[in-house]
Amino acid sequence: HPRIFPPLAHNMVRAGEMGGLLDTILTRVAEYLESIENIKERITSAMRYPIFVTFMAGGLTAALIFFILPQMKSLFAESLHAELPALTQFMLDLSDFVRFRFYVVLIIIGALIAAYYLLQRSPKGGYLVDSLKLRFPVSGKLFHKISLSRFARTLALLANSGVPILDSLEMTGKTAQNQVIEKAVEEARSSLKEGGTIAGPLKECWVFPPMMVNMISVGEQTGALDQMLNKI
Repeated sequence: HPRIFPPLAHNMVRAGEMGGLLDTILTRVAEYLESIENIKERITSAMRYPIFVTFMAGGLTAALIFFILPQMKSLFAESLHAELPALTQFMLDLSDFVRFRFYVVLIIIGALIAAYYLLQRSPKGGYLVDSLKLRFPVSGKLFHKISLSRFARTLALLANSGVPILDSLEMTGKTAQNQVIEKAVEEARSSLKEGGTIAGPLKECWVFPPMMVNMISVGEQTGALDQMLNKI
């Protein structure tokens, strides 16, 4: 039942059965899934205010274009015969364009939305979109921190549950929900297969801060990777 139980839970339960630690593993899976739900709630809560501000700004802009500026134009036409300032004239012309050619605005908005979804579906486009999500001025820092937290918790949980490290990295990348992090984790997995380290490739990716990379490096050297990841 993949819609109910994610692949991560399936692999952890399998490792628990093989190691005789099924009860402990199930508890860890439950705690992990609960932490993921808490992360989702944090994202929803943090995005409420920006969404509210966006809707308010959109409503005020619509009121300005459809009601206030047309009245101002009539007032200027009746009382002023001199040439209007360039900015004022531009706003009035913009109001006329949107009001009388609203279908053009809808076509442009629809084209932008379609372009976004098409871009997101392509490999390079999806990578670009995910990169921009982490750099976005308002919500970028939040998404960045949450993505790193998800990465650290997932890898720590898998490593501590007896799942082989290569499998742990593969599943961590797939559950990252961000192609930038997924690519970096895949490079770390390839490095480990060739006798390298996990920290090396992560250091080359701008997403992972130096302190986090150093902690992962120390964890690899001391054999306490899961403990270091839990401290992040």
